[in-house]
Amino acid sequence: DDDDEFLDDDQDQDRDQDDDDEFSDDKPKKKAKKKAPKRRSVDANDDWCASCGEGGDLICCDRCNRAYHLPCADLAVVPDGDWFCLVCVAQTRQKAKMDKKLAAKRFKAKLPF
Repeated sequence: DDDDEFLDDDQDQDRDQDDDDEFSDDKPKKKAKKKAPKRRSVDANDDWCASCGEGGDLICCDRCNRAYHLPCADLAVVPDGDWFCLVCVAQTRQKAKMDKKLAAKRFKAKLPF
């Protein structure tokens, strides 16, 4: 009988602890966001043209997952080396422009006059 009573007490404690957890003020912790890699593997590229939406022979951007038909990318032949789609080129130019403005702003802030 003592064993049955002991088990009942443990079960009661577990039940009380579960009830306490249910009404706990602790908020669930947010998971840290992982940044997507800037360059994805070749297997991650789209199987359709980002311009016309059709499949077929596509050239893949070396920075993102977009893929294009040569004519849709305004190309006659596959270029040597890395190739970046117009979206990635525009984003890179925009970032460079913003970085240049920020650098100029920081420079002006350091001037003594």
